[in-house]
Amino acid sequence: MIVDTSSFTARIMQLLSSDKVTKNMQYVVMFLALCSCIATLWVMHLGSGVLRAAAVLPYLYINLGLLVLMLIFIVRRVVALWLDRKRGIRGTKLHLHLIMVLAITCLLPAVGISVFSTFFFNSSIKSLFTEPFKTTINAATEIAENYIKENQKTIRIDGMSMVMQLRPITSALLQNTEEFNHGLTQLSEQRGLNEVIVFDGHLNIIAKSYFTFALAFENITLQDLSKAKEGEIVLFTHKDKVRALIQLDPVSDTYLFIGKTVSEEVTKAMKKAKGAVTAYSMLELQQGDIQLTFLAFFAVLVLVLILASAWLGLSLANTLFSPISKLIEAAHRVSQGDLTVRITNKPLNNEIDNLIGAFNHMTQRLKKQNEELAFNQRKAAWADVARKIAHEIKNPLTPIQLSAERLKRKYLQQIEKDPDTFQNCIDTIIRQVNHIGNLVNEFSAFARMPDPKTQEEDLVDLCKQAMDLQIQAYPHINFEFKGPKNFLWDCDSQQINQVLTNLLQNAINAVEESKVLKPLISLRLLPDDKHFYMIIEDNGPGFEKENRERLIEPYYTTREKGTGLGLAIVSKIAMDHNGNIEFKDNEHQSGARVVLEFSYSKKEQHGV
Repeated sequence: MIVDTSSFTARIMQLLSSDKVTKNMQYVVMFLALCSCIATLWVMHLGSGVLRAAAVLPYLYINLGLLVLMLIFIVRRVVALWLDRKRGIRGTKLHLHLIMVLAITCLLPAVGISVFSTFFFNSSIKSLFTEPFKTTINAATEIAENYIKENQKTIRIDGMSMVMQLRPITSALLQNTEEFNHGLTQLSEQRGLNEVIVFDGHLNIIAKSYFTFALAFENITLQDLSKAKEGEIVLFTHKDKVRALIQLDPVSDTYLFIGKTVSEEVTKAMKKAKGAVTAYSMLELQQGDIQLTFLAFFAVLVLVLILASAWLGLSLANTLFSPISKLIEAAHRVSQGDLTVRITNKPLNNEIDNLIGAFNHMTQRLKKQNEELAFNQRKAAWADVARKIAHEIKNPLTPIQLSAERLKRKYLQQIEKDPDTFQNCIDTIIRQVNHIGNLVNEFSAFARMPDPKTQEEDLVDLCKQAMDLQIQAYPHINFEFKGPKNFLWDCDSQQINQVLTNLLQNAINAVEESKVLKPLISLRLLPDDKHFYMIIEDNGPGFEKENRERLIEPYYTTREKGTGLGLAIVSKIAMDHNGNIEFKDNEHQSGARVVLEFSYSKKEQHGV
């Protein structure tokens, strides 16, 4: 199996360059940076006074790597914003100002704390190596050492005194071990000694005091014995014991070994003091390294935190500015006459959501008002034309029709050659004159359309009355009505009846002309809290996909014999009753769907 590495690499690069992957990588890097900071601080906390660079150096490398990645993400965002500004995208200047404010807000506290912490740390380090501090540590060590030296001096004197007393009678005491032990016991009690023992050059015990239970002379070396032979008093300090080794009698080659217990707390304090002095000396030697290590780690941690704050600031600025940018662009489009613009944005749960909602509502209202204004202007123009046409055409229609009828009555019987043609021509003239008369009447009705005279009506009764007339005229069509038992509404009953009649007649024409086998026309009345809907549906061919918005224009029609005034009148009446009309497709089957939406006041109530 051969793998195309180039295409695989291209797919990987495309995946990594996508906005979603980049955004997720940014979150991961920021999270790892914070975890690395916490881990570094924890390792530094576990340090035993003297920081060791080798132990924390890996964390420094990790922080530096994350620092570089964070810097790349931030620079990438800033460069993208700068390019947007160069391209003239609206709102980028405000975006940059917002980012600068957030950046300064993040940087000032961080820089201030960094300077203060560095100064405080350096001052604290320097204060550790002042002369009073050194004197205090050395004094504590000296006190402990002097205590041990005092006990060593005392045991030296006691040993010399006992040797002076025992040496003259050593030969006699060697002959009587019991008396020798008794004598050593008395001497130890007099001087407060815990251990008194006499042994020969082969470390064989000759005599000892009665209270000497633990003998510690087994660690005495030949070198120690040689020093004692030369007249030197050999001193031993072990844990809480101070001991002395002295030659008792050169002739018999005997030695005196005595010991006393010192304060255990003092010896422990002395060890601690010595350890402190050693650590202090090492700390003093590594003072510069400690400062550099701290400053390096502190600088990296501060930079990581600063960049994380800057990244959060950029993200916050983008989140806050995105809807503002959309508002700026949308306002510019509205200023150029585009009232179809709508703003979609993720909810922020603040006042910006209300601002976006108000803007969308404003543009929707402006669009509706603009459409109403345009329609009214077109209506006024067409009404003026209709009045002139009706005036100019209606007057000659009656004499033409009367003349044609008179010709038919007077000369039809006199024509011997082809009378049928004569009669057909006269009938055509009369029929067309009637058609023109009907058109003139519609023109006049459109031009004279009065303002609605509203009063409380039961809309359910109006709907049923309009449908009953059509049921009687077209029994082969199935009509359906759905709605509440009653619905009270302030309206002009004649105009609403005209709306229903025109829409039902259009549906009837659609199913009749397309010869639907089982024609079905439905009328639904759907009330809501602040709106209600009248929906007329049929199973005819439906509306054309294009030019649906032109159906309400006067004299625009898709039927051969239509005048194009029916839906224009319906739209005008709907607007006068605080409503609007929409032309859609039937949701349940093929056909047309006309939706009339009306709003009504709280005083109007509808039945259930």
